[in-house]
Amino acid sequence: MHEIVFIHGMGNGTLRKEIHRQLSRNKDIKFFEDSRKEKFGYGATLVRLK
Repeated sequence: MHEIVFIHGMGNGTLRKEIHRQLSRNKDIKFFEDSRKEKFGYGATLVRLK
C-alpha cells in the first residue's frame, strides 16, 4: 500500500488539523495534502507513504 486517504469531513477543521499534525511527525510519510475535491470533496487528506 502506497497511499491512504483519510476522510475527515468538513466541520470546523479540528480533526483535519490533528491528522496533519500527526502525519507531519511520522518519518514514514513521504508527503500529505488535501485530496482532490472531485473524488472526495474537501473533507479528505491524501497520504503517500515512503
